[in-house]
Amino acid sequence: MVSDGVGDAWWDGRMSEAAVMWARRQPTAILQALPARLCVNSGITTGPWPVTSVRKGSPTTAWHVTDPRLPADLGAVRRIMR
Repeated sequence: MVSDGVGDAWWDGRMSEAAVMWARRQPTAILQALPARLCVNSGITTGPWPVTSVRKGSPTTAWHVTDPRLPADLGAVRRIMR
């Protein structure tokens, strides 16, 4: 998905819930359309996160995130997307 993240659904959690649902079923990525200097005005949290997967096409919830800055219990994708 490509979005600027400025709609109400990004701020009230509706898009986070939708993204979690998608991530449980298929690889999911949200790409921020705004330039970096405007990202603070967006409801999308951005950042580089290195991931690995045991097989191609795994749902996002099956990915292993190796970034030490993120919570150890990344099975809860909901935390990442909020």
